[in-house]
Amino acid sequence: MLQKSYLYYASRLNRGKIRSQDCNSFALLKMEIRFLTVADVAAYRELRLQALQESPTAFGSSYEQEICLSLAEFAARIGFDTANRFICAAVDDRQQMIGMLGFSRESRLKRAHIGAIWSMYVVPKFRNQGVGAALLDQVLAHARELGVLRQIILGVTANNSAAISLYRSRGFKRFGLEHDALFVDGTYFDEEHLVLYFTHVYVSSSKYKTVNSPQRSN
Repeated sequence: MLQKSYLYYASRLNRGKIRSQDCNSFALLKMEIRFLTVADVAAYRELRLQALQESPTAFGSSYEQEICLSLAEFAARIGFDTANRFICAAVDDRQQMIGMLGFSRESRLKRAHIGAIWSMYVVPKFRNQGVGAALLDQVLAHARELGVLRQIILGVTANNSAAISLYRSRGFKRFGLEHDALFVDGTYFDEEHLVLYFTHVYVSSSKYKTVNSPQRSN
């Protein structure tokens, strides 16, 4: 279950540690993290198209492709299934969507222990205020609560140092580098593949099993 309401002090956001003496020194940002619903489709489409225009190297898709999609196709992407596929949004106190992050679980039986996060985006004027961190923390917390996932994977453009730093601060490690993964405006961009292994997984309805991070093999 997502925790919904947050008060964050800019520059004191890592792990949510805020000292009382800091409260007068930093601007207060109030936001809510929640699942997208059918009522959000139009706003999600607008934010998604903005993201593709403003940060084209952060996404495998393109504005030119998605501007042609219908609202029904955007609705299908959201998923509305909080166990297997969903998109979370950060909304401000005016209920304006200021960031988003998607999650999906593998549907194939042999890979059903793997989840993925994708399409992280924060509106530029809200960056460096903890919005991305709040989205990531809540999606990871929800994924852990599902009790069936062993690992979470993601891809990030290799020159996106801010995003990579955030992911590594939450325990993600690189397991691969894909050269020339994207071709944008005449330039090739590499993509890093990162993984976070959860410490525990459910083996029954009420018991945990401790697992070690496995060694990857080809």
